[in-house]
Amino acid sequence: MTPEVASAILNVSATASRLEIDKAFKLRARMSHPDRFSGAPASDIAAATAEFIRVTQARDVLHAHLSERRPAQPKEEPVNPDYSFEARRTPPMSFEEFTQARAAHDWVGGPQKRAPQPPAANDAHPMRAPVRRQTGWEKVRRDRVINSIVVIAVLALVGIVTAASGYMQGNTDTADQQSAEQSGGQIDGALEAANEESAAVSGEILSRVEVEFVTDDASYERFCTGSSGCWVWTVISPVACTSAAVKIVRAYTIDGDPTSSNLQYMDLRPGEIKTVVQESSSREEFASITSIIC
Repeated sequence: MTPEVASAILNVSATASRLEIDKAFKLRARMSHPDRFSGAPASDIAAATAEFIRVTQARDVLHAHLSERRPAQPKEEPVNPDYSFEARRTPPMSFEEFTQARAAHDWVGGPQKRAPQPPAANDAHPMRAPVRRQTGWEKVRRDRVINSIVVIAVLALVGIVTAASGYMQGNTDTADQQSAEQSGGQIDGALEAANEESAAVSGEILSRVEVEFVTDDASYERFCTGSSGCWVWTVISPVACTSAAVKIVRAYTIDGDPTSSNLQYMDLRPGEIKTVVQESSSREEFASITSIIC
């Protein structure tokens, strides 16, 4: 059996994860398990047993294919010995090479000698600049300049404070007016949104509702009462809907024509989990929720 055939049997993709493979296997195994056909003709039990074996083989093939799809670990490249420390080390000079290099160094003049530096100045007792004494008129002129600067600064500060006070008062009035306008706009927007939401929930809402098929044994023991066919779903709606009509369609095969259907009514609230249970006394194998009308 190839992975493509196995994925077609379990109705999953060839690149499905282990969790998706196990979930599809549980669903198919529950439908074809021989225990469900107790009391049925021997031909039906044999067909169910063959289908159960085929589903099990498909799961094993996909698990093996999942292990083969894991990426291989990168191989470490060998270190080239030509780039080792011993290969990069410079060989030592011979005595004759050292003598020739020394002679050539002396011929070009050798290292440059430093030019003599001038003696440092004796700044232990630097000479002081002569102090110029101010006359009486210069002191008066200096005081007048300082007083004028102080008066100008005070007047400028008073003007700035007055202008800022008027600006703040104007901004306060404008902010109050804008706040009132925004409050009115928000109220109108909330009313419009409420009207749109109320209009949006009328009609078909299946595409907006989260529907999940339940496969665990605890849920079946809790909600299913008889030994006939039983299906359980969980429904989570993002909107409120009173007396929502949930249509359930049943068939003998997964792609076959519907053989029967019925409606169940329930109250849906945003975020609340609702349970839909469908039991049947016939030999139908498949059931699904096809529409939810509010």
